[in-house]
Amino acid sequence: MKLIKKLGKDYIIYALTGIIANGINFLFIPFYTRIFSPSEYGSLEMLTVITNFLNIILVMGMDSAQSIYFFKFEKDGLKKQSYLVSSILQWRIILGLLAIFICTFISPLINNIFFDGQLNLIYFLVAFSSSLFLQIMTQCTDLARLTFKPWDYLKINFIYSLICGVFIIIFVGIFREKVLGYFIGLFFSSLIVSFYGWKKFTKYLSLNKIHWNLWPKLINFSFPI
Repeated sequence: MKLIKKLGKDYIIYALTGIIANGINFLFIPFYTRIFSPSEYGSLEMLTVITNFLNIILVMGMDSAQSIYFFKFEKDGLKKQSYLVSSILQWRIILGLLAIFICTFISPLINNIFFDGQLNLIYFLVAFSSSLFLQIMTQCTDLARLTFKPWDYLKINFIYSLICGVFIIIFVGIFREKVLGYFIGLFFSSLIVSFYGWKKFTKYLSLNKIHWNLWPKLINFSFPI
C-alpha cells in the first residue's frame, strides 16, 4: 500500500510537469500568432522540425542507455555511475559540437531548399546550438528521474519553461528579432537551466578525463534504438 501511495504521488508530480510545461506554451500561442506573420510562423515551425530531427541524432538512444546502465552499475557504487553519466554527457557535447559544425556548414543548402534563401547562417547556428544545450539539460532531468527526485524533475522543467517564455518575450516582443529571437530565447534558457540542473547533480560528474572506454558499450546498446 505504501508503494502504491508513493507511485501515485510521483505519477502526479511527473504528470504535473507536463501539464505546466504545455500550459505555459499554450498561454504563449496568442502572443506568437499576434507577433509573427504567417510566413514567419511557417519558418519558425520548419526550423523547429529541423532542430527536432537534430535532437534525435544528438540523443541517439543514449537516454535509454543511461536508464539501463545506471542501475546495472549501482552495485559498483557512485564512482562507476558517475563515469557512466559523465561518459554520456561528454559524448553528447562532442557529438553535438560536431553536428552543429556540419549542420551549420550545410545550412546554405537547407536554407535554399526549405526557406527560399530567406534566412542567414546565424539562424541555423543559434537553433542548432539551442538543441545541444536542450539535450544536455534533458540528460539532467532524466538523472532526476533515475535518482527518484521528482520534485527536482519538476523544478528544472518548470524553470526552463518559465525562463524560456521570458526570454522569448524579450527577444521577440521587445527587440523584435522575430524568428531569430525565438531561438535566441531557447538557446539562453536551455544554457542557463543546464548549468542550474547539473549543479544539483555534481556528484554524478567526473570530468577530469574523457571516459571514452564506455562509448563502445553505450553506442552498441543505444544506436539501434
